[in-house]
Amino acid sequence: MSATNDASQSEDSANSLIDRSSAAASTKKRDAPSATSEDDAAPASDAAPDAPSASRDAKRRRVEPDPAGVPALEEIRQRLGAEPADLARPDEAVWLFSQRRGDSTCCYRTFMTLISALCTLDEYRRALLACGLVRASGVVASVREIQGAIQEGWLDGFGLESASLIWKGANFVGSTGLDGWIGCVEAGAALRRAGVRANVVGFNGQAVGATALSAALDLVARLAIYFAGHGDGVGWGADLLPPALLVFDGHSRAVVGVSRGRLVLLDPAWDAPRLECMSAEDLASRASRFEILVVRPGVRDADALPKDFNEQA
Repeated sequence: MSATNDASQSEDSANSLIDRSSAAASTKKRDAPSATSEDDAAPASDAAPDAPSASRDAKRRRVEPDPAGVPALEEIRQRLGAEPADLARPDEAVWLFSQRRGDSTCCYRTFMTLISALCTLDEYRRALLACGLVRASGVVASVREIQGAIQEGWLDGFGLESASLIWKGANFVGSTGLDGWIGCVEAGAALRRAGVRANVVGFNGQAVGATALSAALDLVARLAIYFAGHGDGVGWGADLLPPALLVFDGHSRAVVGVSRGRLVLLDPAWDAPRLECMSAEDLASRASRFEILVVRPGVRDADALPKDFNEQA
């Protein structure tokens, strides 16, 4: 990573690099959890206490089952063919959770991909179950339940700098549209509360001396090191190497590997897995600021993890 981006990284990660106004403009061995994520009707007590109208409250409690996840990584690996690639593992741990057309839940869906992958290992499944990111039935948490886990993370002090941008002290559970939009720091708040070593890194091509391309090159280099089993990826064994979360241009994708200097992506906007690889040049043509979340191995006591995402867990 260049010195310029390294110096600006702390400020950007804490303030959640992604511009929420641009997000609003864009239409935003398997004992692991079931690939179906269910949204149940919420009790009246879940409504924001200061909701301005009964109609808004009713809208937030509307029952709309989430789409089921589908296995993704094996299909991607087959499409790569003989192309060399360092990918997440195992294949059966990585699922695609599709967002509904026109909704703004892309980061929730990519977060579901990460949650499902982590639950390949029992220690993560137990930790995520205790914090509401997985149900006792083995089903990955719904959007509402993820919002509850994020809010509990904020209440415990994780990622409060980012929370101040979207959380006004009312109940975050049930928030929709721009009010409910999340990025890597919000997902990280829920994970750190569960004792998961989630780290968020920002790459700012708008910093002094930086460019969109230099930021994108640093991003690709960091994830190439991760998927090669070095850097943030040190310590992951043969049983699991989870995907990373990537947010840019108001949209979230899972990164499931690196092939020939290109990120191998899984996009919740898709109905089915496909192969999409983006080079640093491709990324720089789309945005100048990027944010990633990666998980380091090992579950810790949440009290031992930093509350501030400027500090690495």
